[in-house]
Amino acid sequence: MSKVQQIVNDKIKAQLQQALEMFEGEMVEHQLDWDEEGNTVPWNCIRRSIDVSVQNGVSGYKYKGINKWLQSYDNENFYFTLKKINELGGTLKKGSKARYLFVYIPPKIEEKEVDGKTERVWVKPPMMRYHKVFRWQDTEGLERPVVEEDKDNERASTLEEYLERVKAKGITWIETGNTINFDEDESIIYIPPLSRFESSDLYYATLLREIVKATSTEDRLDRWKSNKHTEAREELIAEVASATICLRYGLNVIPETAADVYKWLKALDDDQQLFTSAMTKAEQALAYLDK
Repeated sequence: MSKVQQIVNDKIKAQLQQALEMFEGEMVEHQLDWDEEGNTVPWNCIRRSIDVSVQNGVSGYKYKGINKWLQSYDNENFYFTLKKINELGGTLKKGSKARYLFVYIPPKIEEKEVDGKTERVWVKPPMMRYHKVFRWQDTEGLERPVVEEDKDNERASTLEEYLERVKAKGITWIETGNTINFDEDESIIYIPPLSRFESSDLYYATLLREIVKATSTEDRLDRWKSNKHTEAREELIAEVASATICLRYGLNVIPETAADVYKWLKALDDDQQLFTSAMTKAEQALAYLDK
């Protein structure tokens, strides 16, 4: 594992450990949104952060994937490098801590003749780099930028409209039986009737998880074409993306437990690029379903 990937994982683990502290070590269900002091429960924030707008305070470039997720705790939209803060005539408040932005540099591949055959070979391997940025609220003397509305936003305004758009993409579901399952061969989601769930929110949250999984097929986003894709990555993609959709349409996210957080800590040890990959793929799934 590269030094930069280790930094990413250390930060992810720190946020997961913070979530565990909120559970006080108990393997029980925790409240959905707020603790007793009115703070957002960390694991809930992890699951719901893909829709936030996090961007460069000068260029307006919107960060994506793991960078968006890692900054989602800050209650801040705008970030600046120290160089830009100084160039703009601002100063940094004493004690301000830098945030990290990570850049993935893909491998450089060239075609070469090897034993009379043309093969694609790596000239330079892939790598990750990082640079440090600071929140606008950590600066003095800088006017706060304005969050621009997304003029191309064509999202469905209601959950009902959203589900109709999903059906128009060929993703369908049948209410039957007692188990939940996405049949990839038939491209059909099987889910028990709403009456068998404790609440309508739980029914729709469960259905949305399966809808996200349905975007993985070869004729859609083809996530399984990668030999690095795993069940753990697919589960995390579905967990984060479906929770984001729930937030949009006012549904309560399925309650989480301390055991859930332990599960992802263990999964991250087994797959060191788990979160880095899953956050990007979750965004892609949301974008696909929004079209």
